[in-house]
Amino acid sequence: MPRIRTSIRLLATVLLVFALSGCCGVFVQCDACPPNEGLTFVFETEPAKGGFQPGEIRSAYVVRYTLNNYLLPLDTLRQPTYSPYTYSSFEESGVVLFSTEFSYRIVVPSASRQYDITDIELSYEESSGCCGCNQLRRRKFKRDNVLTIADAGDTEGVILRR
Repeated sequence: MPRIRTSIRLLATVLLVFALSGCCGVFVQCDACPPNEGLTFVFETEPAKGGFQPGEIRSAYVVRYTLNNYLLPLDTLRQPTYSPYTYSSFEESGVVLFSTEFSYRIVVPSASRQYDITDIELSYEESSGCCGCNQLRRRKFKRDNVLTIADAGDTEGVILRR
């Protein structure tokens, strides 16, 4: 009889470990949440849609300023650059801004274009998954003083055209 009790306890312990360590019976590594999403800007490349030429996109860069103050630049980010510890990532396809504490100017000098990005608000919500990772639900910002709101379903990003 003591052997059956020990077996039942062992089985109960194993089942409890599986129940607490996973989701739907599958083991999940909860420290593997994806990095937080940011405010994504994508360069349009189709000429018929007002897109940029590849050489124009390669000339692009991002300048970071103190909030809503375009007088004194803090730094400049050229492409390609990515670091999870910086305020943004920048590749030929586009720019992702992670910080809401600054204003930005995206400059495409070869096309004589620039875009001022201010008043960024990124709203996160805990997901309903097993680990409760944060997911971006709403992006709110001003581009050239025009208010834009993009909800979670809009994953393509903001398209930058000429």
